[in-house]
Amino acid sequence: MSKTFTTPKGVAHYPYISAPDTKFDEQGHYKVNLCIPKEEAEPIIEQIKGELVAGIKALKEAKLKQAPLPFEDEKDDDDEPTGNVIIKFKSKAAYKPAIFDSKGTPMLNSNIYAGSVLKVNGSIAFYNSPAVGAGTTLRLRAVQVIEYVEGSSGA
Repeated sequence: MSKTFTTPKGVAHYPYISAPDTKFDEQGHYKVNLCIPKEEAEPIIEQIKGELVAGIKALKEAKLKQAPLPFEDEKDDDDEPTGNVIIKFKSKAAYKPAIFDSKGTPMLNSNIYAGSVLKVNGSIAFYNSPAVGAGTTLRLRAVQVIEYVEGSSGA
């Protein structure tokens, strides 16, 4: 069981949306960390926590280790909270996210870089792993590019 949602606009950090990240996994993953103002992120955080609680209740186990949540407060260089939340999305390379421009037109050839402003459509899924614990993951389903920052290969 998973719930789908769409984020408000946020700034992309470490996006691998146009092509999967294969650095640590030969198969690769599409992923993006989306930075959103905390007050706008609250409804999503509540959904994530709700799915976690529902999943744990369904397991009916007395004691479970909790895995890290797929979001965290953004910190500045002095390790102080900025008032933003970073929400982490990921999906296997077999599930390429759909990419649309700000008008909803599919973007077939894109090279989305950090700093792009995006809305992300994702789904929340509960998991329980003996090694990591019980947690939720956010699957990357689709992306709408509001402000496009394009990159190129090479330095």
